[in-house]
Amino acid sequence: MRKVLIRLTPKSLRLSAQNRRKPYTKIAKEEKRKLSGLPIELRILERYGIENYFPRKVLEEVVGKDLSIYFPIPDDVSVIERLSARGKSWKYRVRKFIAAMLGFRKPSFGESLYSKNRNAESAQRLSLSDLSGTDLFDIIHDIAKKANELADE
Repeated sequence: MRKVLIRLTPKSLRLSAQNRRKPYTKIAKEEKRKLSGLPIELRILERYGIENYFPRKVLEEVVGKDLSIYFPIPDDVSVIERLSARGKSWKYRVRKFIAAMLGFRKPSFGESLYSKNRNAESAQRLSLSDLSGTDLFDIIHDIAKKANELADE
């Protein structure tokens, strides 16, 4: 019998949500180490954070504004950062790039139109078909399939 666990903490989502073709982050490696030897599968999301799976229409409903100027949002960019006034500006992106090159902390992007505490509201407006074609859709289906298999045992 194999169990499946997906740990969804803000820290692990933010720092380990990366494309599977890239190396694991420090947090993802630690989680993998903790689970080694256990019948638990660790799945790493390909996008930056759970917010990156919400379609534009859902984010616009929650925020109550037209967000077309912020889209498309790359999978490896924080939705919260992108939906801020500074996050879209070229000056902010240059400062962020220079800080990363020099090893400094990235500059503050200011107040965002969206925050993580709105994820529950966004998730309620989300349908499974909104996730079609994403790795999260595949993970959900894998969990359902394994749950059904376990129920049949």
